[in-house]
Amino acid sequence: MPAFDAKNPGTVVLDSILKYGTILAGFSYVLGLTEQMTYAHELGSAVTDFPFASPKYFVHGAVVLVIVGMFSMMPYFAELMERFYRWGLNVLSQILFSRFSISWGRRFLVLPPVPAIAHVIFALVITFVVGFWMMHRLYAPPKEALTIVFFLVVATGIVMVLFSYPEIYARLRCMQQIVVLFTLPVCWINFAMFYGTLRWRQVNREPCRTVRFLIAPAGVSALQKLDIGFPDKKGSDSSPEITEAVCVVYEGDHSYAARLKNGTIVQFDKEEVWGSRP
Repeated sequence: MPAFDAKNPGTVVLDSILKYGTILAGFSYVLGLTEQMTYAHELGSAVTDFPFASPKYFVHGAVVLVIVGMFSMMPYFAELMERFYRWGLNVLSQILFSRFSISWGRRFLVLPPVPAIAHVIFALVITFVVGFWMMHRLYAPPKEALTIVFFLVVATGIVMVLFSYPEIYARLRCMQQIVVLFTLPVCWINFAMFYGTLRWRQVNREPCRTVRFLIAPAGVSALQKLDIGFPDKKGSDSSPEITEAVCVVYEGDHSYAARLKNGTIVQFDKEEVWGSRP
């Protein structure tokens, strides 16, 4: 491995990208895995059929990180709004009082300095309000929504301090810094678990795309015992049959979990499936 060249800015940037990219990818996988495990647990799927090496975990985990990251950028949005407001007041002051010697009017339109803590408070309030609305839209009752938003607000506040105000984190003692860094993944994991539960409720209550499976002859009788209907069955046990329309809510390494028309969740082996159609 080549020696690190501190004088080369490109090497410093590349090293930072690789380091933080690896950390974010690891967090994304853990959060996505947690969210999917919670979702599978709500379905009742077998843990032995849970796919641990799936790229979709990075996507689901990235969604959680994007949600927290989006709210963490709120202080910059608040500062931008403040600058726009000051610019608007300045333009209004010039339009109204440029032709008149009205000093008190210009003083009235001058916005006093806004401390940085006001931007943080604004960001946390927006995080709470928007987060509570999002969780309520995902069928979370008010008490559970408040619990989820608590973890979201704490995680957002920590990320906000780490990236927007690093001098505050630098003034903490070593043990306090460890507690802060330990609290952040705990909040993320709890949020991912709640998010998996809410996603299951959303899937269970909203309509989804249905699929009809072509089942091997040996598996027809087994699926009939699971109350899966075969409307086109001709009575022969030696030919494959098409199932009724079912909603696939989970796909494991070796099995599917599907929701029937009566709302029942059933699980059957992939080896019994020869094909599928809408």
